[in-house]
Amino acid sequence: MRNQNNNTDNHAAELEEAYALMMDALDGNLNSTQSKQFRIYLRKFPELNAEWRSMQVIDSWLTDAPTAKPSAAFTEQTVLRLPDISLRRWAVALAFALVLLLGTVPLMGLAILFANFSIADPLTSFQAISQMAGVIGNAIFQVLTNWGTALTQNPASIGIFLVMTGAVTLWSGIYNRLTTRTVVIARS
Repeated sequence: MRNQNNNTDNHAAELEEAYALMMDALDGNLNSTQSKQFRIYLRKFPELNAEWRSMQVIDSWLTDAPTAKPSAAFTEQTVLRLPDISLRRWAVALAFALVLLLGTVPLMGLAILFANFSIADPLTSFQAISQMAGVIGNAIFQVLTNWGTALTQNPASIGIFLVMTGAVTLWSGIYNRLTTRTVVIARS
């Protein structure tokens, strides 16, 4: 049983080496010793020989294929056909304005609430405002305390957040690179 496992391992190792030699042979990077060893492998493994012949045919097709040369105005025509992203920018700006407006509506509500306090009795108004500030401050303190507790109980969440932030930053940079227009100046 052990001898059979060794034969299987040797067979797999020889096939792996033969495939590596095949890739080097396709690139034309074999010396005479490697070339002899590769020919031995081709005789030893018929499936490798069949694959080698098919790869040679494909390689000859690729090397003999005519190269197509684009027209002189190809780049300019392609750039002109790209979609105009100004509409997309306006839509994103509108979405951000809407989010900003939705965030300022509660602040305006607080301002109206503060404005409705009686100016005739400033002490009562000041006490109500200080109570409201205390409630808001306590709510913010509780949120931060709960976040701190959650982070100490599950520190991997910080790593997940950093990985997500990095991925968003990376892909936004790639997106910006792909969507930025390149100005092409034609030479006369």
